[in-house]
Amino acid sequence: MEEQSLERFPWRDHPDAVELGLDHYLRLIERRLRGENVSLVQALREFYQRELGIALRETQARGLMHRESSVFIDYVQQTTGERLIPNVEYWETLGLEAFLDWRQRFYSTRDVVAVDLDQERLMAIENRSAGREGPVERRTTVTRQIYRDNALSRFLKYLYQSQCQICRFSFPLPKGGVYVECHHIRPLGNPHQGPDIETNMLVLCPNHHAMMDYGTIAIHPEALTVEGIRQMVSEHVGPLSLRKHTLAKEFLEYHYMNLFGR
Repeated sequence: MEEQSLERFPWRDHPDAVELGLDHYLRLIERRLRGENVSLVQALREFYQRELGIALRETQARGLMHRESSVFIDYVQQTTGERLIPNVEYWETLGLEAFLDWRQRFYSTRDVVAVDLDQERLMAIENRSAGREGPVERRTTVTRQIYRDNALSRFLKYLYQSQCQICRFSFPLPKGGVYVECHHIRPLGNPHQGPDIETNMLVLCPNHHAMMDYGTIAIHPEALTVEGIRQMVSEHVGPLSLRKHTLAKEFLEYHYMNLFGR
């Protein structure tokens, strides 16, 4: 996907504009297939203006519905491997049931792809950060859950075409799509209390995600280069890929000093 395809939206201010817009558009298609007389172009423009403060031009809205090429098509392909034809006339020939089956399959796959870290691994990381070793602490009476913006996570993966920002690697999933993870530079939860925002996140393969978690590698806060604790580690990393995605220096410095130990 070319970078300019994202310039249709002020996506830096609204990183979930594509995902939320698509979700709303799929609801509009369902309404049309159920017989409602709804204007797709006008309804989509009203949604962007009302919910996201984006003044979408009519030509932009029509472009999102193009049968062959649109940001919606790219997003679905990158996040799940599914093929989307956003043209409503196409779905009118197939019928409501076929559309609902496709949408359910898309959402099921997307929800799986959105998962980056399970709670057990999060607790293990917190234990290491607090200097506790041994088995993962298990809590039976009090449950504390860390909530993530999965829309933001998926959007960043979409932006980087589901490739690790360090090594460009990802691996395919049996049911379609590819797998990478979103890493929080200043970790979520105790004792770090990092925020779940774009400037604190990287798209990484599982290996480099774990290496960042353990402080084996780090991003230099000034040079934005990848450093390793040993030369052999450094040989297996590449230059950091940054495409219209900025990282906050304060989070890089926190990781560099507190986890990487420099």
